[in-house]
Amino acid sequence: MMRLFIALCFDEAVKAALEEGIARLQATALKGNFTRVGNLHLTLVFIGETDRRADIERAMDSVDAPAFEVAVQGFGRFRRGGRDICWAGVRGGPALSSLHDALCAALTAERFAIEKRPFKPHITLGRDVELPRSFDERAFAEGMPAASMRAGHISLMWSHRVDGVLTYTEIHKRALR
Repeated sequence: MMRLFIALCFDEAVKAALEEGIARLQATALKGNFTRVGNLHLTLVFIGETDRRADIERAMDSVDAPAFEVAVQGFGRFRRGGRDICWAGVRGGPALSSLHDALCAALTAERFAIEKRPFKPHITLGRDVELPRSFDERAFAEGMPAASMRAGHISLMWSHRVDGVLTYTEIHKRALR
């Protein structure tokens, strides 16, 4: 069994902007578990534990979607208990939403149970982040570095531990047209 998800992986310029945002967040936070630069990605569809890798690859390969511009900008957080999941915002327009929908349809056709909640594209910067009471979310968001890139492929990612470190490894790639 492998823990799998389909993602957009970022080029070095986008990773550098996100790394700068993570550094700012770490400097502000009281504590947290921050995303390693090598693990930065945009999850398109989370699949979970499965031994059906070939079926996922077939579903990915059946999707005919165009390449598109994706921009990383802004900041937000989801509250969980007394701590936050902090994220960077993503804009990809209708092409990003259509890609997500097409992947969900292809995976459903392969009999995968896909979550039905709305797609809210974001990039996790940190989990269990505790911010000071004085934290100004609006000012922090305005100071987040922005970057963009052409999304030219999607990736099947394997989430596993290497020497105790959470690692995301690309195991299949599908070009967008």
